[in-house]
Amino acid sequence: MKIKCTNCGALAPIDEYAAFVQCPYCRAALVVQIETALVHRLVTPTRTPPDLAPALRRQLRDIEAAGNPEIHRATLVYYPFWRFVQTATPPTLVAAAAEVPGCIAHIRQPSGNAPFYPDTLPVPGTVCAPDIPVEEAHASAQRLGIGNTNAVPNDAPKANADTADADTDTDADTNTDTGASEHERAAATLLHVPFFHIQYSLNDETQHDAWVDACAAEVFADRWPPSTRQKNSTRFIAAALLTFGAFTLQAWHLPFSWLLLTYPLSGIALYYFFRRIMRTQQRHT
Repeated sequence: MKIKCTNCGALAPIDEYAAFVQCPYCRAALVVQIETALVHRLVTPTRTPPDLAPALRRQLRDIEAAGNPEIHRATLVYYPFWRFVQTATPPTLVAAAAEVPGCIAHIRQPSGNAPFYPDTLPVPGTVCAPDIPVEEAHASAQRLGIGNTNAVPNDAPKANADTADADTDTDADTNTDTGASEHERAAATLLHVPFFHIQYSLNDETQHDAWVDACAAEVFADRWPPSTRQKNSTRFIAAALLTFGAFTLQAWHLPFSWLLLTYPLSGIALYYFFRRIMRTQQRHT
């Protein structure tokens, strides 16, 4: 049995039940779906486990979640995504497996090298197998307005190996500029993207899950710990009302000459009072 390589157009022999194959001519890694061969790539991870804690702390600080996170487990997982040619840079990826968490089901392609899927993973981890067909993912991308809605999956009729469109460079499918051929613009690529699945806790024993992009260290989660932003807003309003009331009472009952002395003293007293409250709250969190 032979299939046509979508990278160089040559016929590549394949076992009847094989899911992946490498073209013997251009060395492109291909994923086989029914009678279609699609280019298969893997994004090389550049982040390591020591990068996870700082990235998580930054994200929790941005959402004002109280506490110092403690990571209990970190697992590197290569999740599959379909990439359709788009005008946006970087392109948006569409999940190719139901196992992909909802928070990363439609993400921008991380920066980094994306060579053909290798025989050996660059960093050991768990590989999630794709189970969402390219046609279904393409329809979802069209509904969400991702990519070129006129593009079709890579199962469209292919040019023969001796035509100009088939004679492309091994990295031609990464070219998304206007000079690419119509065949390249219609192509879909299966891309395995590395994420660290981390489980962590804050001050309590509640376990939280998050996913850290193993290239840019961007953190995603389906559900974040409670934010302290609401509490801080309430404290600010209470402090403003108390300050306004104290100054108003002084202005109502004291002569002007006394206000020159009581206003500064009241301001200093209120400052240290609220500062002590905030420090007490920080020690509890």
